[in-house]
Amino acid sequence: MPYLIGLVGEAGVGKDTFASIAEDLYDCETIAYADPMKQAVCRLFGFDEIEQYDQLKRSSLTYGDREISGRDLCVTIGMAYRDADPDYFKRIVEKRVLLNALNGKTTI
Repeated sequence: MPYLIGLVGEAGVGKDTFASIAEDLYDCETIAYADPMKQAVCRLFGFDEIEQYDQLKRSSLTYGDREISGRDLCVTIGMAYRDADPDYFKRIVEKRVLLNALNGKTTI
């Protein structure tokens, strides 16, 4: 029987570490609420790999005389999606969770 396991906690407490270990030990999939936003940024910038997103997020960009952190840019893009459709990311995550449940797979 598939389960839906939610992990909550402050940054750096080990949510991703726990999820990674669980994926290695059990037949489950980790879904982060930020995954669809990362995918949207990758499509927007033409990135093929999530590592390029991570690199963008850690960088700083200059436009004219203005500098913006890559993280702030990603947050701004995510907020623009939410402004256009507040449930956009939620629906994507819900579909993935439902698909996993239908396939008998646990979701973390």
